Amino acid sequence: TPAPNTGGSQFFLTHLPTPHLDGRHTVFGRITDGLDNARNIEQNDEIISVMVIRKRDHEYTPIKVGESQVEESIPRLKPTLNSDME
Repeated sequence: TPAPNTGGSQFFLTHLPTPHLDGRHTVFGRITDGLDNARNIEQNDEIISVMVIRKRDHEYTPIKVGESQVEESIPRLKPTLNSDME
């Protein structure tokens, strides 16, 4: 069942690998600007506004993140408690 007040849909901004979401959710989107802001997001923060950028409205180059890239980025990210998200 969906979480309360989600309107039947949810999305996750993840800072670390989240294997408990694998096979259950579709991966989409990427950060095009403000990566430092994304790194400062913490659990229970509230989204005040969102801008949707359509694929055809800007240059689009798909990026496949390899395991080595993920491992390199982990030390810079804030750890979160996955137990609250399961």
